[in-house]
Amino acid sequence: MFHYKALRLETSERVYEPAEDSTLAAGMVESYLGDIAYRGLKVLDVGTGTGLLGLVAAMNEKVKEVTFADVNSDAVRLAEANVNSNRNSVVARCDYKECNLLSGLLSQYDLIIFNPPYLRHRGEGETLKEAFDGGRNGVEVSIEFLKQAGGCLKQTGAIVLVHSSLSNTKMLDEEIKRQGFRVSRTEKVHFFFEDIVVSLLTR
Repeated sequence: MFHYKALRLETSERVYEPAEDSTLAAGMVESYLGDIAYRGLKVLDVGTGTGLLGLVAAMNEKVKEVTFADVNSDAVRLAEANVNSNRNSVVARCDYKECNLLSGLLSQYDLIIFNPPYLRHRGEGETLKEAFDGGRNGVEVSIEFLKQAGGCLKQTGAIVLVHSSLSNTKMLDEEIKRQGFRVSRTEKVHFFFEDIVVSLLTR
């Protein structure tokens, strides 16, 4: 069981369990939604895992609809179960999609949240779990996400994206600019030998 403010989430050994990166991203989601003046927002939580970040959005009265998406079918089911068990806190309509990144998602969203796998691939025989392995440079999954995100994001929308200082941040920064985004806000927390960073991307 994982606790975040009023939320109580079941966890599973087959699904990425929320950690410091998740709570840091949750704070950015809350802050961004708090600053938005308009209502009726559509939010997409990519790689939803337990559903924490989507649930944080779904609790906000400005949010009309939240889609919980993950390539892991166990995660999609767990997110739905966690939404149902926290129904008293949820004000948005919730939808669930099993898909790889944004594949097959045709809607446009006001906010897309992604806490991706961002650890560097360790080589043959040492591959990390799918939920952790971000590729050789730790940013390959994030880069592919950014290539797809523009088509699913409203022109006035924003992206909340997590990464690690141990990954190739130069590659990530270059792709952010290449896809027409800019970093408008960042938050970070330091753990031993790395910084976990959450960025708010806008056009």
